[in-house]
Amino acid sequence: MKNYKKIKEQSSLINTFIIAINKIYYQKGELTKFYIVGGIGLVINYFVSYFIFTSFHLDHIQSSIFGIIVSLSSNFMLNKLWTFQDKNMKYDIILRQYVKYFIFNSVGVVLQLSIVYGLGKTSIDYGLVVIIAIAIASILNYIVNKKFIFKNKKEIVNIRNKFWN
Repeated sequence: MKNYKKIKEQSSLINTFIIAINKIYYQKGELTKFYIVGGIGLVINYFVSYFIFTSFHLDHIQSSIFGIIVSLSSNFMLNKLWTFQDKNMKYDIILRQYVKYFIFNSVGVVLQLSIVYGLGKTSIDYGLVVIIAIAIASILNYIVNKKFIFKNKKEIVNIRNKFWN
């Protein structure tokens, strides 16, 4: 009986993983938009940080904080409106989504830094370590954004009904 339960749990976990990979594959247009927004955010972060640093003579960390906040804010709106096509513009919904977005993306940054820290102690090339960390963090950020921040409730119900009932 215990083996059957363990196999069923493992099967459920594998099915969940396969469903997630399948959804990413079939949402490749959406995933492409997500990465384009990320690239735009990188450029905005750089230019805002550089502008604040050179124009207002704040230190590196303070300038970077401004760059991060502005790029996260622009990424939030671009992802909301363009990537995930969430047209709900009620103030309380936007505020709730923005707070979640900021928190989850902060967790993504910590995850990325943790991976770099952990793999940086190995013999793996640093450039490859950074790419691995960015890839893992960005895929998880995409999934979190799709499922928890800009969630499509109808799609979630359909997935739940199809695979968990």
